[in-house]
Amino acid sequence: MAIEGTYKELSAGYDYTKTVNGITASRQFIDSYPGATDSLPEMGDALDDSDDVKKTVVVTQIRETYYGNDCTQKLYVVSYSNTPGTSDNPDEPGNSDPDQLPVSGGLSGEAINIDGEKTGVKEKWIWKGTTTQCNQQLFKRSVTGTFRITRRLADLQINTWIQYAGKVNSSTFKVGGSSFAAEMVLFEGVEHEEYRNSKGERRYKVGFTFTVKLQQFDTDTYVGWNYFFDQTDGTYKKVEHLDTHKNLYETANLGLLLSGQEEP
Repeated sequence: MAIEGTYKELSAGYDYTKTVNGITASRQFIDSYPGATDSLPEMGDALDDSDDVKKTVVVTQIRETYYGNDCTQKLYVVSYSNTPGTSDNPDEPGNSDPDQLPVSGGLSGEAINIDGEKTGVKEKWIWKGTTTQCNQQLFKRSVTGTFRITRRLADLQINTWIQYAGKVNSSTFKVGGSSFAAEMVLFEGVEHEEYRNSKGERRYKVGFTFTVKLQQFDTDTYVGWNYFFDQTDGTYKKVEHLDTHKNLYETANLGLLLSGQEEP
């Protein structure tokens, strides 16, 4: 939150730059100016909360020096940016809305090995237009994608994270403007890095890693981690334990990993 006082913004110090990598801006303020009523921005403050674009441009650096030859009057150079990773306040715990958190990752394919010579599979896979068996190793790919969501936290919650590791989402998981149906997202784990914010307080930059699996069940339906390819008939089927009827992958509300509230 901006600091109120006798600050005056220097119009000549305003700069707003659009680049292919985002928007940067800078402003300059001097203090102890007679009759001034401007407020000095702090880390994480938006350039303009009333503008849909400028509210994503936040303070990332404040440089303090002296104004002119007067060593009693300070000059503050405030730098802004909306490049990935600057959408949250580096001085405070991160945003708890998954759609607003920095996301990185990519898509790839997972190969499924189909044994054309396996007993019981013979003549299930043939060369198209013939009755000749395709008695060789076949590979089918399903879509997988790994993404990493970053938050800034005031403390580590390792015991909580352990309880979620290796589990899949129990309900729709939304992130970065995309939605994934239940059991499509697997929580892999976290990486964390300690740092000190501008107030000297201990903070942690935490990266949550997830893997998505999309296997085409039919024309309009995809299934996730608890479905496996049955090479005897070429379809995906869900598996369960014979006695307990439990799924291979347990489910959990993975959204809680990103939406929990921390003390500032």
